[in-house]
Amino acid sequence: MTLVGVRSTAPSRGLVAILVENGGPAVLAVPVNAREGLLLSAGRSARSPSWTALLEQTCRALDGRIRSAELDVDADAALRACLVVSRDEREHRVLCTPGEALVVAQRLNRPVVASPTLLRLRDLDLAGDDLRLQLTRWRGELTVVAADEGAPPS
Repeated sequence: MTLVGVRSTAPSRGLVAILVENGGPAVLAVPVNAREGLLLSAGRSARSPSWTALLEQTCRALDGRIRSAELDVDADAALRACLVVSRDEREHRVLCTPGEALVVAQRLNRPVVASPTLLRLRDLDLAGDDLRLQLTRWRGELTVVAADEGAPPS
């Protein structure tokens, strides 16, 4: 999966990171908090938070390596994430929030992998009949956000 941007879902309702499947049609919207959204939207050019370097150095000190970030859903279809850490040819999955997984993957240049179940349940259907309605709604929301960003501070 490749991060293509961070968008507001609606005024005061939160942010989502938009991911596109590498070489495929899948598109995912992953909720992130404001700090994660800022880090992700700034790209690799922004200064990394110290905790990502600390995490990587700790893994190395224990002869491990963060291989990837995995996104999945649990039995209730709630979005879940983990970091895949390898050590001595064994993989360990360390649970984290989806936003944390995306930040670590971006900052440490690791791949983001979405499970087939997640893709099936959460994929934005770009070929669906209601796509035009969805895109119209998103355009309206982006127009409101753009107008809010251009307004003078009150």
